[in-house]
Amino acid sequence: MLEHDYLIRLMVAFAAGLRRALELHGKRDNASARFALEETIGTAADMDPEVLLALEPASMAAILSLGAMDASAAEYIVHALMLEAGYLEDDGYVAKAGLRRQQARSVADAFGVEYDPRRLEELLNPLGAKDEEERHELEARYGVEQPPGAVLPG
Repeated sequence: MLEHDYLIRLMVAFAAGLRRALELHGKRDNASARFALEETIGTAADMDPEVLLALEPASMAAILSLGAMDASAAEYIVHALMLEAGYLEDDGYVAKAGLRRQQARSVADAFGVEYDPRRLEELLNPLGAKDEEERHELEARYGVEQPPGAVLPG
């Protein structure tokens, strides 16, 4: 039961981090969007994101495989890495974008996850909330803090 709650809390936190990055990207703030994704990845891996993201792709996958991460958590990391790759490329950081894509592929291979950008919507709502209000309530239940500037219902 504790492991189940931990995994749900982790997925809800990942989804909140991904949503925050997408919101920032929509505001044309790619630097902040990349930072939000890196923080989400670091939280997921329980590691300093700078250290983790500096690793070669195979090393990143190996480090993540050593922890308690499962395939569902790895799928969030793969999506976050691919989103960051796109934002890096948009800003002209082509080599770094290529590294993020290689890291994503390596993590996906290590955990048997397929990257499918069409799954992003589903990943953004891991508990199947019917609307924003219910999503905020579920996030609060699992201890996910709302980012600064978030509009809370009520």
